[in-house]
Amino acid sequence: AALVWPWCVLMPARIAQKAAPAAEIRKRREAELLDIIHEAVATHAVVRAYGLQRLSLMRFFQGEAALFSSSVESAYLTALMDQSAISGILLLQVLTLGVGAWLAFNGYTSIGTLAAFQALFLGVSTSLLYFTQYLRGLLPARAGMRRIEDFLEQPSQIDDLPGAAAIEPLAH
Repeated sequence: AALVWPWCVLMPARIAQKAAPAAEIRKRREAELLDIIHEAVATHAVVRAYGLQRLSLMRFFQGEAALFSSSVESAYLTALMDQSAISGILLLQVLTLGVGAWLAFNGYTSIGTLAAFQALFLGVSTSLLYFTQYLRGLLPARAGMRRIEDFLEQPSQIDDLPGAAAIEPLAH
């Protein structure tokens, strides 16, 4: 079990190195599509007045297609993370049951010992599987946090004039 469990943790972590940028791209594409929608709603009267409905729709469909492709890639890598952990656990369960059955059949151990070991192993494996599923949930959160950090790192768009007086903090 100790030989396969690193696989169940390291393989999803390795795939997460590719999945994290894909999740960030997906978040960026979501923001771009929301910007397109916001602009279309805010400029609705201008779009109608100048007959730009087709252009507005084309921008939306292009943004939606980009979001769809990045969502598919992100979902694929996330599912691959899950399946890599599950495959390691299932492989170990089959191997353990096979070797245990052979040992029981040849009289090296009893069926009760095999059943007790399998029950213990299933409990530990289930806990490990829950842990790997939390990794999958952290990817979108990590991508969202990176977007927030990027926003906070942007320079202020309003600069004080040289020699401007400092304002006192607001009081309650």
